[in-house]
Amino acid sequence: MTFTRCFHVGLVITLIASTRLHAASFQGLGDLPGLGFESIAHDISADGSVVVGSSAASDFRLGYRWTEETGMVSLFPSDYSSAGGISADGTTIVGLTEGGPVDSAFAWTEASGPMALDVDPHAHASGVSADGAVAVGSTYDHGFFTALRWKDGVSIRPCPGESDAYAASADGSVVVGVDGYLLSGTGTVGTGFRWREGIGLDNPFPAAAFAISYDGSVVGGERFRWTQSGGIETISGNAYDLSADGSVMVGKSSKGGAFIWDAAHGMRDLQSLLENDHGLDLTGWTLTEARCISANGLVIAGTGTNPLGDTEAWRATVPEPTTITLLAMGGLALGVLSLTRRKKGGRSAPASCAGSHASMRAD
Repeated sequence: MTFTRCFHVGLVITLIASTRLHAASFQGLGDLPGLGFESIAHDISADGSVVVGSSAASDFRLGYRWTEETGMVSLFPSDYSSAGGISADGTTIVGLTEGGPVDSAFAWTEASGPMALDVDPHAHASGVSADGAVAVGSTYDHGFFTALRWKDGVSIRPCPGESDAYAASADGSVVVGVDGYLLSGTGTVGTGFRWREGIGLDNPFPAAAFAISYDGSVVGGERFRWTQSGGIETISGNAYDLSADGSVMVGKSSKGGAFIWDAAHGMRDLQSLLENDHGLDLTGWTLTEARCISANGLVIAGTGTNPLGDTEAWRATVPEPTTITLLAMGGLALGVLSLTRRKKGGRSAPASCAGSHASMRAD
């Protein structure tokens, strides 16, 4: 039984390491210094370490970049700015700014600062490809918005007419958004469009498309999830982002509140999951929406109401299912270990597992 005992000890060690690597966590991201308190999360890097969005700052709203090391930091001074999207490696950020060094849609890197994507002062960028080479958004022209795609300093209109582009595949070759909508409090009115480089435009989605997987085979949007293989699946809410492979989806449910979705569990309330399944204390918080998710589907950022009643961006880590499985296995291992000891009269374990393995090899 010495080998069995060593196996169980190794399993428990593995369990501890796994839970440390993927432990559930939650934190508010604060806001920028100035009058008032408000921050909103818009996007997250592939590894979940960088969050971007906008925050109240004195009399202005400014785009920010947040990391554990720096906290929330404004990208650059301006009258108004908002960071809408971030590349996978966290080095390229796109958005909109007014009254600053750039007065239009911008792309920002730490080395270059903000660079104008367009001469049009009404253009804004709301998303960027994982490789940082393609930005998408829209411009306000003749009374309505029209979708735009920027690459190598050149903009095109992937969906002419009243439209907006929200997301792009990893290499920027596929763009999704909404084709035809009304600027009203009732949400979007129209169909979701897909533009593919070398192919062009089609409208396979029933409503606005907000998110796309890295390879373009999965799309999430206003009350739907679409896959290349299975078509449309109706959901009770808006899907704002997907993991890299599209297997995990986050957004805002129709009943209100942040949700997380996967095929095994369906749609779950994220706050309940964090509190009830993972034992986190979110007293006073209300998670309004989950806006973005890391490539592996484990780190989520969004916006909610904090215990003081202020709107605040937040970031949460949800352990992968294997961690929960290991917890169950670990409990079973400890139970079997205890039973083994009782059967052997409570005798102490061998001096080392290595010794018992050597003994087995000798046999």
